[in-house]
Amino acid sequence: MRLQEKIYCNTCRTKTNHLTIGDNNTLYRHAVQRKRTNENQFKEMEDIYHITKCDGCDSVKFVQEFHYKKNDEWKSSYHTYPHSAERLFEIQNISFKNLPNNLFILVAEVHAAYWEKLYTLCSIGLRMIVEAICNDKSIEGNRLIDKINNLKEHGIITYVQANILHQIRLMGNKTAHETIVHKEDLLLEGINVINSVLFTIYGLEKTKMYFDD
Repeated sequence: MRLQEKIYCNTCRTKTNHLTIGDNNTLYRHAVQRKRTNENQFKEMEDIYHITKCDGCDSVKFVQEFHYKKNDEWKSSYHTYPHSAERLFEIQNISFKNLPNNLFILVAEVHAAYWEKLYTLCSIGLRMIVEAICNDKSIEGNRLIDKINNLKEHGIITYVQANILHQIRLMGNKTAHETIVHKEDLLLEGINVINSVLFTIYGLEKTKMYFDD
């Protein structure tokens, strides 16, 4: 049984068809219907839970399909577990398809931590992304502070980006060693800076203008 809408696949890195799987002619699917009498709430609702696999790569995920009737019109929304990396694009409209796979997974998990308000994990994860970028680019240095400076010296990032990456490094250190939880708006700024750095390093070289004479 195929879902009505395409769902984002973290492995394929795009929206794909998903099939509800099962065993012995029994689909792993459960539906719950509810009604509300409050005028400010949806009057009719239906939750459908699926265990699905991607039609492209066969990766498995749990999908909650939510249907509700509002103003005599049925609408739908989907929630997936593991969480969809598509939400990366809700912070900044940047494509992450060109990232190395291990870095893509790390970025997706850090963004998921932010959306789930797991700010301690998000803060440490941002520092890990900086470290992962340095490792991917084979940047030398005994400490992360040295690696960030060498990123700048190699012309991979700008002076301003380097300064902010140092702040992200310090944020992660304080969270890890002093159990300091940083505020949501500060973490969002850190994510946006990381996104711009990722685009500078991994995105610009894939643009058409980079190849044009």
